[in-house]
Amino acid sequence: MLKRCMVWFLAAAFLVGGLTAQAEELKKGAGSGKSAPTAAKGESAAALKLKEASLHRRRSFKQPADEKRRILLEAAALYEAVIIDYPECRPESAQAAFRAGEIYRSVGLPERAGKSFQKAVAFDRSGEFAARSLNELGHLHRRKKDYPKALEFYARVQKECPKVRDECADAVTWTGKVLLKQEQSDRGRQVLLGFAERFPDFPVQAIRNIDLAACSLIKEGRIDEAAVLVESCRQTYDGAGDGNKSMKRKIEKALGKMKADEILAELARENAGNSKGN
Repeated sequence: MLKRCMVWFLAAAFLVGGLTAQAEELKKGAGSGKSAPTAAKGESAAALKLKEASLHRRRSFKQPADEKRRILLEAAALYEAVIIDYPECRPESAQAAFRAGEIYRSVGLPERAGKSFQKAVAFDRSGEFAARSLNELGHLHRRKKDYPKALEFYARVQKECPKVRDECADAVTWTGKVLLKQEQSDRGRQVLLGFAERFPDFPVQAIRNIDLAACSLIKEGRIDEAAVLVESCRQTYDGAGDGNKSMKRKIEKALGKMKADEILAELARENAGNSKGN
């Protein structure tokens, strides 16, 4: 009888212990949630924290405006926590600072955005996030109509981050646009028309820059010069990209959407109408 009681006691203890352990596992799983980020093999704590901030940012998608803003600001705080907690992890901190800057800019906090972009430059120095941040700083000043300061930042992209070619290309384009905005037309056109030689691997952007330069000539009444420029552009890029179907389609689309070409065609129709009237 005593032996039988001992067996029942041990079995009950084993069952209770198993159920308790199972309950603890379920509790942990419920607390973490399916969407909680998990560390990949060899992933740093900083990278995991960065992933957590990115995941929180995605929760703002398709939310009402007020809720979206609240979630985005929470995500910005999580990005800033990466910088505070792991300043020695420069790549993660650079990305975190840039992402925080993007958020602050998007919710209408340009000063805080500027500070975050400056931090990204300090952490990254000459990489992708430094280049993107310098361009963003240029845009912030351009929107405030502080054109000289904007030009300084666009110049820094090219000087400090020469290997990030897509951002350098954007910086050159914006330099030309700002110069045109400042009514420094000759300098602006020189920058825009010099783009193709500096960035032959960006033909679509080159076409758009030529279009901007041609439109500026039309604005000044230099119609014949604009027409020559547009025709030269067509001769240069018509049929370009034959070895790359996707690029060829993009080039054709860019040529077809040239604003200067539309304006010149309209002016030609007007002149033809006036000639008939006379």
